[in-house]
Amino acid sequence: MKLIPFMLLALVSCQSLDNAESPSRRPTEALQATSVGQGLQLHRYDMQEIRRRYAGQNTFEQTMQALSEERWDLVVQQAEKHLKDHPGNEDAFLFLAIAFAAKGQIDRAQFYADLVLKGRPKQAMALNLLGVLQRQRAVLMEDYREAIAYFNLAHQVSPDSLAPVLNLGSVNLEVGNFEAAYSDFTQAKKICNSCLAATLGAAAAAQALGRFQEAEADFRVVLDRNSEHPLANYLLAVQTFYVTGDAEKSQKFLENVLEADGADADMRSQARELMARIEAKQLDMERKKATQDAH
Repeated sequence: MKLIPFMLLALVSCQSLDNAESPSRRPTEALQATSVGQGLQLHRYDMQEIRRRYAGQNTFEQTMQALSEERWDLVVQQAEKHLKDHPGNEDAFLFLAIAFAAKGQIDRAQFYADLVLKGRPKQAMALNLLGVLQRQRAVLMEDYREAIAYFNLAHQVSPDSLAPVLNLGSVNLEVGNFEAAYSDFTQAKKICNSCLAATLGAAAAAQALGRFQEAEADFRVVLDRNSEHPLANYLLAVQTFYVTGDAEKSQKFLENVLEADGADADMRSQARELMARIEAKQLDMERKKATQDAH
């Protein structure tokens, strides 16, 4: 599911290494990243903004605690309980929308988000959530544009909210708007003091733009905080091999992916595929060298 924190990446459609030119000569083609945005988490909500908005409201303390722990059934239970005492309460509608989105019940999430916006047309969290839902079911480019429009509206209403900006970066990266994605993630880094999600997104966007030194610097920041981060290790492995041609170092990053607890089956498959390509290239080079030596 694309709404759940990520590792759904299908990053590169690299050429077969048997036919590709040397890594240092064609790095940009090898590092096209139009689908990397699928691997970045779409943020349903901004917990800091929720804490700020509902600070001191004892009626929502349990709901906010359940939300922070992602106990979605309890969030629904608490919000519905609040609605019995306060019919039509838009804050309870918002919590229901977030919880149903997380549970994958998109139609119900849409219903409650729309109820929020009927009473508060400029409710940033509801607008952000509608963008997430639209991205979840997007097929055509116009669907992605609609999601981007929701995220832009949410950002305009609440410029200091992190979630809409991260989501803008993710979707722009996915559809190939690399400059926009880089700008979005750079802005997100300022909002969250270079948090991991924004730093990783900025690195992926910089990589797609061919700004490899910037990308590596941000990947290193991510790995300094979490040395086993599967996506950061994988993207750095791709860049290390295709840009610098350092197969050994790239293999070490791929080994980190395969050993990481947080790597899912898709990510491990991507890592094994690249590992196999590197090994095939190395064997090919050894065969060529042996042939040359024989002559």
